[in-house]
Amino acid sequence: MTALALHRQTPGLSVSDPRGLTVRTVRYWRESGREQAQARSSRSGFDGAGRVVAEWDPRLVERANLTQVYSLGSKVLGSHSVDAGWRVSLFTQAAEQVQAWDARGNERQVEYDSLLRPVAVFEQAACVERHHYADASPHYAAHNQCGQLIRHDTPAGTQHFNEFGLTGAVLEQHQHFLQSLDMPDWPLPLDERDDLLEQAAGARSALLLNPLGDVLEQTDARGNRQRFTHTIDGRLREAWLQLKNATAAQRLVHDIHYNAQGQIEQQTAGNQVTSRFDYCPKDGRLNRLSAAGPSDEPLQDLHYVYDPVGNILSLEDKALPVRFFANQRIEPINRYTYDSLYQLIEATGWEAGSANRGPAHLEDPAAVANYRQTYRYDAGGNLLELIHHGPQQHGRVLTAAKHSNRCLPEVGGRPPTEAEISEGFDASGNLLMLDRGRKLSWDVRNQLSHVHTVERTLCLDDTERYVYGADGMRQRKVRTTQTNARTVISETCYLPGLETRTIDDEKLYVVTVQAGRTTVQVLHWEGAVPRQLANDQYRYNLNDHLGSCSLELDSEARIISRETYHPFGSTAFTERGDSSEQSYRTLRYSGKERDATGLYYYGLRYYMPRFQRWINPDPVGVSDGLNVFAFLGGNPIGYRDAVGEKREPVNKDIHLIWVGESAEALAAHVSNINNTVEQASGYKVHLYLESGNEDAFANVLQDLKVHNVVYLREEKLFRKFKKSPVGAIYKDFRSGDPKNFAFAVDTLRPYLVRKKGGLYSDVDDQYLGAESEGHKRLGDTTLYARPDEIITNSPVWVPWENRGSRNAVLINNSSFAAHAGNKTLKHIEKEMVVRYKEVVKSEEYTDSHGRIGAGILELETPERIKLMSSMVGPKVFSSIIREYDSEANDIVRQAILVESGGDVQGFNDRRNEKMPLRRFIKVGSANSWK
Repeated sequence: MTALALHRQTPGLSVSDPRGLTVRTVRYWRESGREQAQARSSRSGFDGAGRVVAEWDPRLVERANLTQVYSLGSKVLGSHSVDAGWRVSLFTQAAEQVQAWDARGNERQVEYDSLLRPVAVFEQAACVERHHYADASPHYAAHNQCGQLIRHDTPAGTQHFNEFGLTGAVLEQHQHFLQSLDMPDWPLPLDERDDLLEQAAGARSALLLNPLGDVLEQTDARGNRQRFTHTIDGRLREAWLQLKNATAAQRLVHDIHYNAQGQIEQQTAGNQVTSRFDYCPKDGRLNRLSAAGPSDEPLQDLHYVYDPVGNILSLEDKALPVRFFANQRIEPINRYTYDSLYQLIEATGWEAGSANRGPAHLEDPAAVANYRQTYRYDAGGNLLELIHHGPQQHGRVLTAAKHSNRCLPEVGGRPPTEAEISEGFDASGNLLMLDRGRKLSWDVRNQLSHVHTVERTLCLDDTERYVYGADGMRQRKVRTTQTNARTVISETCYLPGLETRTIDDEKLYVVTVQAGRTTVQVLHWEGAVPRQLANDQYRYNLNDHLGSCSLELDSEARIISRETYHPFGSTAFTERGDSSEQSYRTLRYSGKERDATGLYYYGLRYYMPRFQRWINPDPVGVSDGLNVFAFLGGNPIGYRDAVGEKREPVNKDIHLIWVGESAEALAAHVSNINNTVEQASGYKVHLYLESGNEDAFANVLQDLKVHNVVYLREEKLFRKFKKSPVGAIYKDFRSGDPKNFAFAVDTLRPYLVRKKGGLYSDVDDQYLGAESEGHKRLGDTTLYARPDEIITNSPVWVPWENRGSRNAVLINNSSFAAHAGNKTLKHIEKEMVVRYKEVVKSEEYTDSHGRIGAGILELETPERIKLMSSMVGPKVFSSIIREYDSEANDIVRQAILVESGGDVQGFNDRRNEKMPLRRFIKVGSANSWK
C-alpha cells in the first residue's frame, strides 16, 4: 500500500452557516488504500451571539460531547461534558471567578482584596490557600517585594518569597511542608498557620539572573550550586555543578555547537560523551542522533526516516548489532504505519524474551525477539484494541461507553457492561480503580491523591499518597508498605533542582540538572551509603527525540542501564550495562517519572501505558480535541506531551528584521526597539540585519539594547533561504530598482520563525506597558501553541478593500509566534510562491529580467498594497491560517460581522484567548495599514 493510495480522496471539509461560523468539519478515514474512505464528521452548535453551545465528535450523535451556557458577559457559567461531568461558575463584574461547583459536589470559593488579588481560597468550606502581599514599607522595598505575593499557604505547605528581581522574578524562596498529608484548613492568624508546618528550618532555594533573565546560578535547598554560562546570543555554553562541601565544581556539559536555527548540533558531557544531532536542511527535522564515548565507541546512533508530513516511518539504532536468537534475525529497528488521520495503526520492533519460550527469559539480555503491534481506534479516537505478536503479553481490548469516551478493559474475554463503565469512574470522569484491589482516590481539585497499591481485609493497606502545590504540580509522594514486622514509609519531596528521597533512616538527595540535551542526576546519601556504592555519583541520561531515557551512563561513560519502549510507553527491553553501579533512575518514557503504580506522572495528570490513555479528563478542557482521554491523538511517535496537555510553550525569542542600506531609517526606530526589550523582559530580542553596507549601522547598533545582532549575509540560514523558492521572491523585491524592502521582509519572516521558533515583530510594532483596557506588559509571559498553530494579533479592517467586503478583515502579520517546524508557516511560504508565479505568468508587471517587484511599485498605493498583500502579505497570511485553523477562521468571520455593525456576544473574550498578542502589542504606526 502506498501513501498516495491511502490518502487519495481524503480531503478535509468544513461547512459554514450564513454567519460564517463553522458548524461541521469532515475528515476521511481509512487504514488501507484498498478500502473505501469513511467520512467522520464533527459538529458545532452556536447560539444567536455566535458562541459555541454544543459540540459533537464523529462517534457521539445522540448526545453532545460538550454543552455550555454563557453569562451576559460571555463567561462560561455552566458546562456539561459527557466525559468530565458538569461544572458551574460564578464571576464578579471584573470577570474574576468567585464560586464554582462540579459534578462530584465539590465547591470552591475565592476571596479577593480591593485590588482584585486573591487572598483566600475555600474548598468544601475549608480554607486551602491564603495569600499575603507586601506593602510599601522600606523593609519590603529593599527586597523588591512591594505589592508582591510574599507568603503563600497552599495544600502542600507554605512558601515564603523573600527576594525579587527588578523584573519581578523570584530570586529567593523558602518552602515549609505541612505536618499532615491531608488537605489543610488554614486559620487566619499567622502563628496558628505556622503551627501546622513541620518544625524543620525549611528548604531555601535561590536564583541569580542576568539582566535578560537567563539563569546564571541556582542554589538548591541543600546548598548545591548549579552554574551556567552563555554565548553572546544567550544560548547555553557550559553547565557546572558544585556540590555542598565540594572544593571544586564539576563541568556537566561544554563544547556546544548550534546551527542557524538554534538547534544543538554537538555537545560534550562531563563524562566525555559527545552527542551529535543531524537535521534535515529543508525542514529542520532530526535525521540522526548519535553519542560516542571518550574512545569514540558508539553508545547510541539513532536514524530517523519520515513521511512527507513529518510522521516517523522508521527509527534504527545503528549502535546496536544485528542479533540472532531462537531462529530469528533481530534488527535494532522500529517501523511505523499510520492511517489517513495519522493515527498509529502498526508498529514493529524488537523486545526482550524468546519467540519460542515466551516471556520466561525476560531477565536474560541475550533473549530477544521481534514483535508486531497493531492498533484499532473508534471514530472518537479511543484506542480500543492493541494486539501484540511477540513474547511479551501486552495485548489489550477496551470497551467505550455508549454515550462517552470513558473506557474499561475486557476481563477474561468479557467486555464491561454500561453499568460497570459508569461505576468505574466518578462523576467528573476520574478513574476509580487501576485493577482489582488497587483503588484510586481524588481530591477536590480532581488530582490523584491516594492509591491503594495492595488492599487487605484484616490489616492496613499498602498505599501511595500525593500532595500538590497551588499550581497543581506534585510536591510530595509518600508510600507506605506493610511487612510482617513493621511499616516501611518512603517519601519523596520535590524542590527546585532537588529531590529528597527518604526510606526509614536512609536519606538520598537527587540533584537534577538539564545540561543541553542531556539530563544529569547526582546521587548523594546523607548517612549510610548502600553497599557497593560510592557517594556523590554522577548519572548521565541519554534521551531520544521524545525525551525518553534510553541510556544511563556513569561518570566514566560506562552503561549503567539501557531501556527501550513500545510506542505507547511500556518497556520493550531493559538490561544492566558494564558499570558496577546500580540504577536509581525514575525518569523513563518521555522523560517522566514512573511511580510504583506503573503510572507516569506528567505534571497535570497521570498516564497509564497499560491502557494507552490518561486516567482522567484533560484539566484544560477540549482545547486539544473532544476526546479528553486520548493520548497524543494516537500518534505517540511523532508527538510528546510536556505536562499532560498538548499545547507547549513557544520559545522566548523575539525576532526583528531590518533590510536595506539606510542607517538613518533604522535610527528612527531605536527608541521603540529598546522599548520592546524593556516590555518583553523575559524574552531575548534579536535584530537580523541584511545590508550591503553593514559598517554604516555601527553607531545606530550601539544605541540598541537588543540581545544580539545577526548579520544575515553571514548566516547559513539566510543563504539557504535565498536558494529556496520563496527566497527568489525576496531577491526580486530586494534587488529591483526601485527596491521594495517591506514586502521582501514579508517573505522572510515566516521562513525565519519556522526555522527558529519564537515571536516575530515589525520594528515599529509597539510593545505595551499599560495594565489597563485589556492591555498588559508581555514581560515574562509564556505563549502556548500547538505544533502547527500560529499565535497572532487581532483581525483588522484594511483600507484598500471595500468596507462591506468579506476580504476587508485580515489577520495582521506584523507580529506572530509559532514553534519551529510549524507546518502552517510552510504552507504560507508555498502559497506565496504559487501566487507570485501567477503574477509573473500574467507578464503585466514583468521587467526585462523577469522580475515584477519594480513594476508593481509603479502602481498607485491602494492597488499596489492590495496586490502585494494578496501575494506575500496579510491576505495570503490570513487565508492560509483560516484554511488550516478553524478556530481562527471563526474569529475572522465574527470580526467581519462586528465590522459590519453586527453584535457578536463574547467575541472579545474568544478573540483575546485565540489571538492573545493584541493584549501585548500594538501595530506600528509606520505601517501602511492598521
